[in-house]
Amino acid sequence: MGESIRTESTVRSAFPDAIGVPVHEADIAEVAVAALLEDGHAGRAYSLSGPEALTHREQAAAIGTGPGCLLRALPGSTTSADRVRPDPKETA
Repeated sequence: MGESIRTESTVRSAFPDAIGVPVHEADIAEVAVAALLEDGHAGRAYSLSGPEALTHREQAAAIGTGPGCLLRALPGSTTSADRVRPDPKETA
């Protein structure tokens, strides 16, 4: 994925219009520290979600604003197996 971001300003996603609610890793860490160090969390399970539901396209656009570049999400596989699998039209 890093290569397509560097060379094409593109994130490949199998489902670019899928919606997710990303959680910042610092927020996950804060919850983990509280659960491990404070009483009352034994046997409990917590569901974490971010502040806003975003499509993968919207997430890419938001991430791109950090380095000041346009970053887009396009349909496509992100797995190395899919990148090397031959196109069925070319092998027929």
